[in-house]
Amino acid sequence: MPLNPRSSRLEQMLCIAVRSLPFLVFAPLLGFMLYPSEEAAAACLETGMNVIGIHAAPNPIALAPDPDWQSLLEARVAEAVRSGEWAERMKAHEAALNEWAEAPVMPFRRGMVRTAVDVTKPTGFSARSLDASPFPEGTWSNFSRLYLFVDADSDVQVRFAERFAAALPDGTALRPVAVGGRPALLSERLSMRAWADQGGVLVRRLAIPALPAVVRLTPETVRIHVPALDPEGIPDDPLPADLLTGDLSNTGDLK
Repeated sequence: MPLNPRSSRLEQMLCIAVRSLPFLVFAPLLGFMLYPSEEAAAACLETGMNVIGIHAAPNPIALAPDPDWQSLLEARVAEAVRSGEWAERMKAHEAALNEWAEAPVMPFRRGMVRTAVDVTKPTGFSARSLDASPFPEGTWSNFSRLYLFVDADSDVQVRFAERFAAALPDGTALRPVAVGGRPALLSERLSMRAWADQGGVLVRRLAIPALPAVVRLTPETVRIHVPALDPEGIPDDPLPADLLTGDLSNTGDLK
């Protein structure tokens, strides 16, 4: 049966319309994207539409170069010096350092004991491992350190430290360490340099249970002795002689 010419022509027109539908949808959108932003904003205002914001697309060919950071930093520093901000900040930093040196923050303080505590712990090193260490030969031969940990805010402990330092044999190297209070006060009372356990590093590493504490550190062992003191800073029992260098059998001088 032959086809109706009018029906065949209508079907051709429908096929053309369907095929061109994507272009008909995309063409207005493309035109709007290519429309100048000022004119687009004006057109929106004429139609009563509110323009929230129009963002220009970045250059798809070349990226914007980074600013000259060195020049910006130099200009900022020069402005800080000119305005006096640099000098003001340096003075504040110096004051903070002086305050920290005078009374550093030491959060891990310890209390005192009523009964003396004496413990010996291994460091984890052995004679074989020390011999195989990368340090020069003889570094650990006769290595030993004597520490005295004291809370400088406690007058009882400072009195004990004075008695302890006075009773040491001549030539004994002592390292007083302030675990609290002012290191300068401890140094003045003992007439020797005193250190500060800032951040409580030594107290935590050596696991010191209480204060004051006499610590003898060797490559293989950590000996900790915490005496029980009376109100005058005198220990209830004589200190162990093997804590000290030389023979200190007359530890009764501390009594």
